[in-house]
Amino acid sequence: MGWSFVSGNAAFGIKLFVLYLIVLVSRQLLETKVVATNLGLHPLATLVALFVGFKVLGFVGMIAGPILLIAVQAVIKAGIPTPRVK
Repeated sequence: MGWSFVSGNAAFGIKLFVLYLIVLVSRQLLETKVVATNLGLHPLATLVALFVGFKVLGFVGMIAGPILLIAVQAVIKAGIPTPRVK
């Protein structure tokens, strides 16, 4: 893309940049949906788990976040009582 601008073919460079933006946006929107569907989670909850995991633990957190979300969801579905804070 950058080489297109340097070599004087700006129109082709702009087309490549627009294509890159379309792919980037669609991938960001659809990737969370695919992960959520495969794990059986809500897409928004999966996105939040990925984001929080990344902010807390970095790249490893992007894997640990959804796993922790699955564990929390399993605890809620199993009806395991949680400790109450007084």
